[in-house]
Amino acid sequence: MENAFLVSLSHLNALKREMDVIANNLANANTTAFKSDGILFEEFLSSKAEGGPAPDISFVTDYGLVRNMSVGELTQTGNPLDVAISGKGYFAIQFKDNVVYTRNGHFNINNAGELVTSDGYQVLNDNLNPIKFTPGAPLPEIAADGTISSAGAQAGRLGLFSFEDEQGMQKTMSGLLTTEETRKPLTRGEAHLVQGSLENSNVQPVAEMTRMIDVLRKYQTAVKLTSVDDELMRKAIDQLSRIR
Repeated sequence: MENAFLVSLSHLNALKREMDVIANNLANANTTAFKSDGILFEEFLSSKAEGGPAPDISFVTDYGLVRNMSVGELTQTGNPLDVAISGKGYFAIQFKDNVVYTRNGHFNINNAGELVTSDGYQVLNDNLNPIKFTPGAPLPEIAADGTISSAGAQAGRLGLFSFEDEQGMQKTMSGLLTTEETRKPLTRGEAHLVQGSLENSNVQPVAEMTRMIDVLRKYQTAVKLTSVDDELMRKAIDQLSRIR
């Protein structure tokens, strides 16, 4: 009975973790360029005794997240400082002393004439330098290949980079991505930029709500089983105490 209780408890913990992931996806259904997460589970086998011949208790545990890398729908905003990536790739951002990455192309121009994110971090060009404009110059034009023109002159090219292991990129508290992998400039044809548009989140709210209902039902069933095991254990202890 103790084993059954522990197995049920591991199941409850796994379902709670899955519910947390679903809730985070739903909370970011309207976050620009957000990529939804799924959760991976594996079976953990515990032997009856150390060095025993075969495992007899099977637990479940989560061992990681998998990110849905599909491109979200592009929506026109009409803002020339909004830039969407159609295809692969990430913008490079100067975050304190590190270069980080994002697909969120909702940019602004700060008082110093620099192209920055909505949080004020510098957007970098293909040489990883800040992109600067002459103060008072008209809003820039951004070509499909990232070339930036302002007041009839080129102001560089937006940096657009790719990585082999996108699943290994880690999210920061600011929604930016970090990685130890060496970045590679995108080659022609892998992606193009769309000025005046933003990439929507790829979260599918209806699908996530369906998953949430399914997980909730499984959780309720697991709770009932745990309660039954607990009651059986209580009765067994009560009977043993009477025998003594």
